[in-house]
Amino acid sequence: FAKRMSDHDHHSHEHDHHDHDDHDHDHDHHDHHHDHDHDHDDHHDGHHHQKEKNSFSSFASMNLNEPNGHKIQDDSDDEEPKSLKKHPSEVAITEEAYQEGEDPIPRMKKELFQLRTQMQTMKNDHERELKSMQKRLNALLAVHEKKSVKKRLRRATYTIKTLTGHTAGISAVQSNGKIAMTTGGDKVINVWDLETGKCLQTLSGHTSGVCCLFFDDRHVISGSWDKTIRIWDRKTSEVRTLKAHVNGIRCLQVDGNVMISGAADKIIFVWNLETAQCELILKGHEGGVYCLEFHGNQLVSGSADKTIKVWDLESGRCTKTLRGHMEDVYCLKFKKEILISGSGDKTLRLWDIRSGDCLKVLIHPEPVYTCHLGDNFIITVGLNLKFQVEN
Repeated sequence: FAKRMSDHDHHSHEHDHHDHDDHDHDHDHHDHHHDHDHDHDDHHDGHHHQKEKNSFSSFASMNLNEPNGHKIQDDSDDEEPKSLKKHPSEVAITEEAYQEGEDPIPRMKKELFQLRTQMQTMKNDHERELKSMQKRLNALLAVHEKKSVKKRLRRATYTIKTLTGHTAGISAVQSNGKIAMTTGGDKVINVWDLETGKCLQTLSGHTSGVCCLFFDDRHVISGSWDKTIRIWDRKTSEVRTLKAHVNGIRCLQVDGNVMISGAADKIIFVWNLETAQCELILKGHEGGVYCLEFHGNQLVSGSADKTIKVWDLESGRCTKTLRGHMEDVYCLKFKKEILISGSGDKTLRLWDIRSGDCLKVLIHPEPVYTCHLGDNFIITVGLNLKFQVEN
């Protein structure tokens, strides 16, 4: 149809041009040929009208088939694919822009950038608000838990038993719930029945005060100011004495067949309990070693040099040194990946053992000599034996 209309317009244009030329050529003979031209124009107009009518009739009666016989599909009523659809507002914006004679793409890109910036700003504000709310909630929960623990401790009932037997100050206590072992400046180790309060056994042999103590089902191990470590076999009563340190033994840790000892000589020894041989020596502290703690295949040590060191027990290499305490480090405890350290500077510090970062500092009224971990609280003990509960 478009082709037919195009041909028709072209023919009409040529015809009008021809009539114009004929009119100019015959202008001088207008009177003579007036009737003849009038008849010719009427005949041409009739012929043109009949041709246009035939064209429209032919189009209306056309069988809309392709040459190969397949019917041409009319997609006018089909739903437009989703991937090609546009939101009405997008179409309106585009058409309006083109009607105004401008290219809409730069403006739309600018609006898209502004929209993305606004969305990112809203996201950042939302995240900050969530963090602030979480921080306030954690603070409220901490206060509630702290009050709850103190309330339970105040309401709890206790049975107090006094165990009498030592002749000097007590420096170390260990218990498994049924029996307790204590030691101190009188150079002996007493074994107590917690049910009856009676002393079951006294282990002697050190020539100076005993500083640290460990026991399990197989062994009783003690470290003394006499620079020795004594190992008692609980089944055979055999006693072995280990000599390696050149100053008093301050701390012990045992894990399976591995025993670690730290002393005032600034050195850490790694022992094999079966062979009673030293397998590794760790050097690096500039002050006496006061506390030790295992963490997987690592060892953590606290020292009078105010630092905490992390050691690889396979290579014997110091992998991290944690600095922050202003006085001697006296105790260490682990809660998963969090290390807790107590110091003579009256603080308790929480460390991320993976990064070495100090996460928090808790203030204690006195130097912190020992601490105990509950499920969600820490009990710290100072020189005056008063304890403090921290979430």
